[in-house]
Amino acid sequence: MDLKDFTKKLRIALSIPIIFLLPALFCPSSVFACECAPASIDSALSNSDAVFAGKVSKIEYLDNPEQISPEPRTVVTFDVSQWWKGSDEKQAVLHTVHNTFTCNGYWFKDNEEYLVYASRQSDGTFGTSFCQRTNTLSQAAEDLAKLGKGAPPAERIQPSGKKFMPGNLITEIAVGIIALVIIGAIHKIAASKRKAAKVKIT
Repeated sequence: MDLKDFTKKLRIALSIPIIFLLPALFCPSSVFACECAPASIDSALSNSDAVFAGKVSKIEYLDNPEQISPEPRTVVTFDVSQWWKGSDEKQAVLHTVHNTFTCNGYWFKDNEEYLVYASRQSDGTFGTSFCQRTNTLSQAAEDLAKLGKGAPPAERIQPSGKKFMPGNLITEIAVGIIALVIIGAIHKIAASKRKAAKVKIT
């Protein structure tokens, strides 16, 4: 074997492991992806503090979105369409991390609909993780069939102004009369003092 053939075969031999290493260098999330057995639907429902379906309306990154380790922290706001557990508000907020290769957090996307199993964290906020069965709503058919129909967010009617109440009107009239009597008494006393002062001067 001449030197030229040997060099060519050596290059081919060295290129093979490099090809397999490239995904690990440039796509760590696909190579070192989290692997866990999701909880059963009953278990996920029982162990979660809140379960709801909703669309992501806002994602706020507390860290650089491009960083890999530690995974960037996020605050995700949802417009809720259904509740199965935890609340009846129109919005829900999760404090989590944008999952890339660990089992922590979840990689939520803006304007995407999700079925969320959330747990209360030590700081009082709600969070979720990859292994809690949280998933896109389009891929949660099994869960939705098992959970049944959820409850829509409550409609809270804000008071438009002070309502007319007969009791309030009577109270206001009584207070007004008392105020007039006091003002009249003060005026009468002041007038008497002025009259007495004129008599002394005279």
